[in-house]
Amino acid sequence: VHTGLDVIDAHRSGIDAAHAVWIWKRLLEQLGWIHRSGVVHGAIAPEHALVHARDHGVVLVGWSRAARIGEDGAAPATDLAASAQLVLRLVGARTG
Repeated sequence: VHTGLDVIDAHRSGIDAAHAVWIWKRLLEQLGWIHRSGVVHGAIAPEHALVHARDHGVVLVGWSRAARIGEDGAAPATDLAASAQLVLRLVGARTG
């Protein structure tokens, strides 16, 4: 098990796009369940994604910024955008 940050550090030129797709799929599955529960993670970042390559698993950690949807502007779109930024970093793209 490695964090997304570990993966980025180990693969400076980026991981294979097929691997990035399964990571994003797992993230989106979790976010769908989380958002349907009325919660926003609020801090999707490489260090908050634990990746288990052999089992093609990803688990989100780092829930200290989680909030109910609508609370203090918490919105699912923020998590979705942050997950896209994470995947871009995994494939080696520079993000703003």
